[in-house]
Amino acid sequence: MGFERCHPAVNFLYFAAVIAGTILFQHPVFLAISVVCAFLYSIKRSGWKAAVFNTVLLIFAVGFALYYSSYHHFGMTVLWQNRIGNNMTLESFAYGNVLGLQVAGALIWMSCVYSVFSS
Repeated sequence: MGFERCHPAVNFLYFAAVIAGTILFQHPVFLAISVVCAFLYSIKRSGWKAAVFNTVLLIFAVGFALYYSSYHHFGMTVLWQNRIGNNMTLESFAYGNVLGLQVAGALIWMSCVYSVFSS
């Protein structure tokens, strides 16, 4: 029995809860569980086309973490300096990664919402 056989209100409550959890929880373990579950469920629903889309989203999340850490310089653990002399810190890279994974996880869950509600 899949989600498409359930009442739409049940589907809405489930997906609202997991998307809200993905956006609101900033703990890396909870975020990793949410992104992995969304990744696997998206592959189950849409196949390898979804795997490529999800992988590109995760690459963009890491790219956002690099961008974020190059402009926000909080933290004590200096990884390197960029070409204009700003410190790239581990803490700002980790927080940028969390922000990028929140957005990527929410987008992956939204692709699952689209595949369930359009069936």
